[in-house]
Amino acid sequence: MPLADVARGNGVYRALTEGVFRAAMDSVKIDPRLFTFVDIGSGKGKVLFMASNLPFKRIIGIENAVGLHEIAVRNVATYRSESQQCTEIEVLYGDALAYTPPPGPLMLFVFNALAAEFMRALLKKLDQEAAAQKGRPVLLIYTNVRSVSEMGDAFDGLTNLHAIRRKRRFVVIANAAARELVQD
Repeated sequence: MPLADVARGNGVYRALTEGVFRAAMDSVKIDPRLFTFVDIGSGKGKVLFMASNLPFKRIIGIENAVGLHEIAVRNVATYRSESQQCTEIEVLYGDALAYTPPPGPLMLFVFNALAAEFMRALLKKLDQEAAAQKGRPVLLIYTNVRSVSEMGDAFDGLTNLHAIRRKRRFVVIANAAARELVQD
């Protein structure tokens, strides 16, 4: 993996467990049919496939490491599952900080893919976008198999996005429009 890819990422490639994914997703009771799911740091595509078991409108993965992206492209092309409810899966090679998500309700998912300073930069960008698009529901789920505390204060001090769930292995942040759609 090129050094530039490692510098922007957390430096370790690890696959998310299905248990942590389910716990995070189950904590946010929304109608997935309304949302585009975007996996930031999508790696080889495992989270995309777990998300496809839910009826999301569309699923997008964005990966900055070319080798992982190339594997994801092959995996998406061949993936089939009886439990799959969303078949519109797209993988993109690029920088999450430069990426512009599609319009409409958005669920962003990050599994410990970014170094703390890049995660903070992404959150600031999303916070500014949430201010500019007040009526657009935006949720972000950050997961870490060890502890979300490894991100330090990255989730604090945002103006338009606020933590609505905080567990040891995941945190959910949302803007006001998304909080209205989340069922308790």
